[in-house]
Amino acid sequence: MTTSNVKQSEMVLRLAPELAREVRFVAEELRMTQAAFVRKTLARGVAFARKNELPLLQNPKIKDALSIEAKV
Repeated sequence: MTTSNVKQSEMVLRLAPELAREVRFVAEELRMTQAAFVRKTLARGVAFARKNELPLLQNPKIKDALSIEAKV
């Protein structure tokens, strides 16, 4: 996914201590760096959202419900 030719953006994540421990634990178990694990997990999450969650916004009832919640 990333190559040395691709310019990468930086992002700071503030995680709850429990989640930070989980990231550290799982990354170690998978023999990955924490950064690599977070990148891979985010990429999977974004792909899932694009495939499964964003299409739901085509439903006007869901779109309206979300806009009402955002205004409250």
